[in-house]
Amino acid sequence: MPEGESSADAPAYEFTDLLFDLLSQQAEILYTAEYVESHESEIDNAMERTRVTAAIEFPHVDPEVFDMVWDYISREEEAAEDSDKNGDGPADGDRPADGDRPADGDRPADGDEPADARLIALVEIFKRLPDDCRREYFSLLLSGHFRPAQGGPRMLSMLLTNLIGDFEVLLSNLMRILFKMHPGAITSPDKGFAFPDIVKFESMKAFKTHVMDRAIDRALYDGYAEWLDTLSSKFGITIPGMAVNDFILEAFQRRHIVVHNGGRVSQQYIDKVPKAFRDVPLGTERPVDVKYLRRVADHLLVVGISLVCVSGLKQLTDKNHKRILETHAANILYKLLLARRFEPVRDVTAEYTSKTFTDTSAGYRWDVNGWLARKYLGEFDKCRRKVEQWDTEPLVPIFKLAKLALLDRHEEALEIGRPLRGTEELSEWFWTSWPLLEGVRAYEVEQALSQKRAAAGNPGATLSEPQ
Repeated sequence: MPEGESSADAPAYEFTDLLFDLLSQQAEILYTAEYVESHESEIDNAMERTRVTAAIEFPHVDPEVFDMVWDYISREEEAAEDSDKNGDGPADGDRPADGDRPADGDRPADGDEPADARLIALVEIFKRLPDDCRREYFSLLLSGHFRPAQGGPRMLSMLLTNLIGDFEVLLSNLMRILFKMHPGAITSPDKGFAFPDIVKFESMKAFKTHVMDRAIDRALYDGYAEWLDTLSSKFGITIPGMAVNDFILEAFQRRHIVVHNGGRVSQQYIDKVPKAFRDVPLGTERPVDVKYLRRVADHLLVVGISLVCVSGLKQLTDKNHKRILETHAANILYKLLLARRFEPVRDVTAEYTSKTFTDTSAGYRWDVNGWLARKYLGEFDKCRRKVEQWDTEPLVPIFKLAKLALLDRHEEALEIGRPLRGTEELSEWFWTSWPLLEGVRAYEVEQALSQKRAAAGNPGATLSEPQ
């Protein structure tokens, strides 16, 4: 609960905290995923990884030998590729086998063919490489040199487990809130609790917490479908359609094979995923990349926002509590717009409409955020008519500004926005950061530049012209 808020509003903040926690956790995961993607060459630096292993397993080998052997393997690989391209690869036996030391007399004279230069390098390597580990040392470096990249992909797969795990925490905490509001919904497989079982707890509150924890554990034991069934059957929560679409159901099963089968398709995966994902052979690797993680995060967030809003507005009876939840839910969408996560804003405003909002102001902001997301995604034609028909005349100026900005009527928007700028209704912070006003801000800059050029005697200049 934010500082300065009344403790009487705590029930509302129990719901809103779930959303802000999930949003924050997802931001961390997506940042990490993008970092892994942009630094994959460092994370999967085969040479440095192998160097560390070689130093541990062969401490008696001169570290300089590592670079000599690695360079030799690299040159051999390049030579083999060139030979394959030219169709004149060496016959079997033309090169020494890995680990076989060439005789000193085989050393060719300087200036011979490149293959001879590589043989010279090999002779120098064997002079410095101890006899007791020659073959093993070469084998380690060959394996490391040709090992497929694993570090980056494995980290991304682990981030998938974190994404879904954080969503499960939201569901668990949501159920905890609902069970606390409706303790009668708690059922126990036990016929009752014996007195000794109860008195071992420090207080009745501790005992109630224990019973609630057990109820939640049972609810979360079976699987995702059962969790949704608990919300629906015990608390009358309407489950959003996106919660059970094919993509999100597959994501849960992909997480399962990442944890239990090295990311490879198992029979259980095939049995449980929707039909669209079943046409893959057993043992096929199901990779996880940043694009997939972003999509999973977006889907989970849409479901999370929808479930929390539906649950909260159904359970909260105080109008002020409903207003708090609606306002903070709209703020979540604003933060998503700032993060350029337009898809979940579009999807959640389509999944959960503002028609049920108690606070009309929050409802308008909810709609505006959804329309803006569609505009950024190139889908504004799907909602343009609604925006044009939106009657903002009886509303406060900020909504008139929003409508004009959505319709790219920048001159009119600027006329309304300038007097509002820096006021409580439209702070300087929101004026400079609100994605809705990007076009208005650009228009203002263009106008200022045009006036400057005109004053300098160059009335035809625009922002796009060189200065």
